[in-house]
Order: sequence, then C-alpha cells, then structure tokens
Amino acid sequence: MSDKTCSSSKEEGNNKKEKKKVGKFNEKKNDNSGEKEDDKENMLNESENFEKEDEGKKEINYETYNKIDLINKIKRIKKDMEEKIVDNKILKEKYLSVLAENENLRNRYMKEIENSKLYCISNFAKSLLDVADNLALAIKNINEESLKQNEEINNIYKGIQMTETILHNIFNKYGIDKYNPINEKFNPLFHEAIFEINDSTKEKGTVATVIQQGYKIKDRILR
Repeated sequence: MSDKTCSSSKEEGNNKKEKKKVGKFNEKKNDNSGEKEDDKENMLNESENFEKEDEGKKEINYETYNKIDLINKIKRIKKDMEEKIVDNKILKEKYLSVLAENENLRNRYMKEIENSKLYCISNFAKSLLDVADNLALAIKNINEESLKQNEEINNIYKGIQMTETILHNIFNKYGIDKYNPINEKFNPLFHEAIFEINDSTKEKGTVATVIQQGYKIKDRILR
C-alpha cells in the first residue's frame, strides 16, 4: 500500500509538472500569437501609410505636372498671340501700303482724266489761233477814214469785229485766254526770243515787246 501511495504521489507530481510546463508553453504560445498579431497590425498600418504616402506623392506629382503643363500651354498661347500680333501688324502695313498706292493711282488717273478733259482741245485750239491772228490783223489794218466814207467797208469791219468777239467768247468758254508777258522775266519755257533791244525804261532780262499774241489754256502755255 505504501508503494502504491508513493507511486501515485509521484505520478501526481509529474502530472502537475507537465501541467505547469503545458501552461507555460501555452502562455508563451499565446504571447507569440499576440506579438504576431501586433506585427501584422503594424505591417498593415505601415502598408496603409505607404499607400497614403504614394497617393500623396502621386497627387503632388499630378498637381506639379498639371501646373507645368498649364504653364507650358500659357507660354505657347502667349507665343502664338505675339506671332499673330506681328503677322497682323505686317498685314496691316501691307494693306495700308496697297491702299495708299491704289489711292495714288486713282488720284493720278483722275488727274489724267481731268487734264484730258481740260487740254484735249489744245491741238484744235492752236489751229484756231491763226484765225484769231488774221481777224486781229484785219481789224488793225482797216483805215478809219475808209470806214467813214464807205458804208460797205464799215459793215465788213463790224462783221470782222463780231466774228473776233464770238471766237474769243468760245476761247473763254474752254479756258483759253490771251497771255501778255510784257515786263515779265524772260523764261525760255514760256517765251521765244526773236531779238534783243536796249531800253532804259525796261529791266534787263525782261520781255520788252510782243511780236505775236500769246495764249494760255488753263495754266498751260498754248502759244
């Protein structure tokens, strides 16, 4: 009986030791599982933090890229606008130049048309100057005594005077007037020198006498 009791007590002691060991092991096991769970949680937190940092970096990168892209677009638009302004300025200058040239051409053509209207009869008028000269010469050479004594000559004389008057009225209508250069400075463009005379009453180099009546059409010398 004593042996059995001893053995049982030993077994009980051994069982207690094993229980203690198992308990300690379980405690250690529980401690390790807690640490692992903490590690997992930390890893999850770190991964979340990394993801947030990555997202933040991506947002910053996107924002920076958008700003740079916007700045580049603004620069391109500004450059295009400057080029357009220069192009428009060049086109405007060309347009104004062409416009001025066309205006000058128009004025020139209008002046030529006006001159053609004014001076188109110059050649015809020149041919009538001989008629005017002959009428003036006839009137000048008629003797006043003959006019008094001969009514027929007097009538002819009056007819010549009337004809001369009508002719000069026509001349005046078309801008043809007598031109008397007496006492003017001699100008070879307007005057034709026949001879020179010494006249103390006249200034040197001026027209002293007129051999043939001069005429002007508007502002041009006709003869």
